[in-house]
Amino acid sequence: DEEGKKNEHAENSKIVIHDENKNQRGEIKERFINASVTEETDLKIAVQKLIGNLNLQMRETGATELAEDMQNVGYQKKFIPYTITGDFGNIGKFLYYLENSKWLITFNGSNLNLKKVKEKERDVIEVKLKIGAYYVNSDTVRQYYQQ
Repeated sequence: DEEGKKNEHAENSKIVIHDENKNQRGEIKERFINASVTEETDLKIAVQKLIGNLNLQMRETGATELAEDMQNVGYQKKFIPYTITGDFGNIGKFLYYLENSKWLITFNGSNLNLKKVKEKERDVIEVKLKIGAYYVNSDTVRQYYQQ
């Protein structure tokens, strides 16, 4: 009957939508895992190289801090405090390159403190910031790709 066909079509549509949503969640999770940091050392090395390539100076780095609101069994959000100095344009490039890197870098929850300081008889900008990144543990990566 006509009513039965409408209900069957509606039910099939729900299944298709559910499958599409499930596939979309899987793609988002894969992108998240691929953009997450697995080794903190890798991020620290990349930051140091970027600082060197842009003629910036690293004045200080602090202990890694765990974001309290972003703890999960499979991932964490951590911040690494840095104090860097250099030309204003190069500091802008530094922030741009970090935000557009292959990793999920964030400055949310981090105060960005800027001030003018003297360095080798010239004025430079000193920036204190916390570079945040999402870290996925290796078990999460392994489990995802074994599905």
